[in-house]
Parts: sequence; structure tokens; C-alpha cells
Amino acid sequence: MFTKAIPNQALEASNKIAHQPLTPSGERLAYGAFLQDRVVFSEWLEVIGALRYDSYRLIGVDIENEGSRLSPKITVGITPWQPVTFYASYSEGYRAPALTETLIDGFHPPPLSAGRFFPNPDLKPEIAHNIEGGVNLRFDNLIAEEDRLRMKFGVFHNRVDDYIEQVFTRFPAPGGYQYRNIAEAVIDGFEAEGIYDGGSYFVGIAGHILRGTNSRTNEDLVKVPPNRLTGTVGFRGYDSRLELGTRVSLVGAKAQAEDFGFVGDPYAVVDLFANWKVSERVTTGLVIENLFDRQYTEYLNGSPSPGFNAKASLSVKLY
Repeated sequence: MFTKAIPNQALEASNKIAHQPLTPSGERLAYGAFLQDRVVFSEWLEVIGALRYDSYRLIGVDIENEGSRLSPKITVGITPWQPVTFYASYSEGYRAPALTETLIDGFHPPPLSAGRFFPNPDLKPEIAHNIEGGVNLRFDNLIAEEDRLRMKFGVFHNRVDDYIEQVFTRFPAPGGYQYRNIAEAVIDGFEAEGIYDGGSYFVGIAGHILRGTNSRTNEDLVKVPPNRLTGTVGFRGYDSRLELGTRVSLVGAKAQAEDFGFVGDPYAVVDLFANWKVSERVTTGLVIENLFDRQYTEYLNGSPSPGFNAKASLSVKLY
């Protein structure tokens, strides 16, 4: 059997890549203040107005960025009859670049090999303009006494200026990845959720459909998550001190995920959960995740997600 020795220089280079910090040292200070008021004009009309101030400062080697912004929000709710409320909302958002997005520099450590990452000291904050509308439904004593049905359906259209996206750049050669600002991105979506609580049992379902595009090129955005649907069924006993249930999560495929260097396969995961209220102050819990030990990788993650695993918890209220 013939084996070829690996030169020491190659081993040293490999070790340097494996142990090189992908994000150099830096500091990021972010703070904000929020003011909101709710005005009820009548039984069928209410208005919520808000202002939020955000500011940040990011410091790294030869990098110092800062910024601030005042973002408004207004929501109007109309209740033509008691179980039904229609709402419409306009809001703006401000997201400062993260340290990782600004300073990332080097090769991703094994086992993921995605090429070199380049820093971007000129990265600017995102400014979002969000429009949302939908309906809330509330029904009580629908099938049995003291039962509750809550449902919400909403659509939204978010336009984001200077959207921060991971892109592939060919310069400097041989190329690599860098976070850059996209002049304008659009994220459209539909979300729905509903839960029926019958006291001794409950059933819930929630899901969303999302699509994000670069409005200048009409290309899909990398960071927008895939479509998702989650269902929950549970039971209560012993005067509601015991709660048992299962949760099923269905995640759709992410088209063009391989083009971005990620895994975008669809998957389904089943979890179990149990909670026992020992007393007014003490609660224990048990969660079993990935019951059938499915092998899958969440979108945007470089490594496979955990297989079958269990977590126990103990919660104690001091007061």
C-alpha cells in the first residue's frame, strides 16, 4: 500500500483556515426608544399610533459606522360586528448591519466549504416600508360552554431600501461571498393562524407563504425563509395541571437554494411536549424533538439539524 505524505505547509495552511476567526473583533452598540398610544373613537373604530427611534454605532479595525432614524407606525382597526375586526397597518423599520455582516472575513471552517467571505465596511442600514392588512375573528361558546376560537388572516407587502443580502462577487479573484446592499427589495406574503381551545383539548394551525425578490433584477432573495405549515394538537387533564400534545411542522422546498450554496429540500418534523403544573409556582416540562429521527437541514444552516433529542425543564416562580 502506497501513501503520499501531506506537506507540512499544507497542514499548517489547513489548520490556519480551520482556526482562523471568521468574524474579527468589533463592537456594536444599538439602542432605541418606543412610544405608542391607542385611541378608541367608538365601539367599531380604534387607531394605534407609534414612533420608534433607533440608533447604532459599529466599530471594527479601520471601520466606524453609525446612524439613527425615527420610524412611524399607524394601525386602524374596524369592528363592524363584535366577532370580526378588520385591520390595516403602515409601519417603517430600521435595521442596522450586524457585526458578522460587516466584518466577516476569511474562509468558513469545516465541514462547510462555501469559499471565501469578504468584509464590507460600507454596509448601510436597511429601511423598511411595510403595509399589512387582514382580519381577526373571535368566537366564544361556539361548540361548548367556555370554548374559544381565534383566527387571523393577513397579507403584507414590504419594500426594503438598502436590503442587506449575501451575494457572490468575482473580485478579488477567484471570488467569494460578501454582504451588500440591494437598492430595493420586495417581500410579499400571506400568513394565517387559528386555534380552537375546548378546555380539555386544543387544536391549532399556523402557516405562511413568502416570496422575496430584488425589485431591480426580479431575482429571488437569499434570506427569505421557505413556506411553512405547523399543526398542534393537545389535551389537558387533572384540572388542567397536565398538558400533553404533539406538533407537526411541514417546511416546503426552497427553489434555487443550491445556487446560493444552501440546502433547500422539504421536510416534516414531529415533536411531542408535556407540561405538569406541580403547584402555583412550580412547573415541569418535557419536549421530545424530531420524534422519528428525520435527517434534515434547515434552510440557511450549514450543518444538519439535530436528530431525536429530549429536553426537560423546571420553572420556579419566586413570587
